[in-house]
Amino acid sequence: MQTNNKISLKKPIKYLRKEAEKIAKKKEISLFNPSNVMSEKKVQKLLHELQVHQIELEMQNDELLLTQEQLQNSQKRYFNLYNMAPIGYFTLNEENLILEANNAASDMLGLNHRVLTQKLITDFIVNNEYDSSSVETAAQSNIRCGHRTRFVKYAGQPN
Repeated sequence: MQTNNKISLKKPIKYLRKEAEKIAKKKEISLFNPSNVMSEKKVQKLLHELQVHQIELEMQNDELLLTQEQLQNSQKRYFNLYNMAPIGYFTLNEENLILEANNAASDMLGLNHRVLTQKLITDFIVNNEYDSSSVETAAQSNIRCGHRTRFVKYAGQPN
């Protein structure tokens, strides 16, 4: 279930360059236009500004790459914490549809992750053991619902 989320920045950079060139052409920016004659001092100042701007962009790019690496590490850590946990975890939406289930939850119910998603959690809970008010309260207050509930395997046998 783990996917390679590495993003290649080469394509977007080339795309941005093409877009910037299009915008520059629309604005008709040209240093070689005879009406734009500049003194040597102005040219040096402009060159300095461009060099500083280039360095700023390189620093921003380095920061973005670092942030991307940190995000990928965080995603790996989340994957390991959630999916490899020894107890079953479900992520539900407001309608009690299963959005995600970890490996233990999948094993507990005897179903593949893909089969579990978009099914109601109540389909897998033994009759009279589902307390919708505690799940709704947990969802509204953004806390984890931690009471023990008996689940039914897909074959209909209590687990």
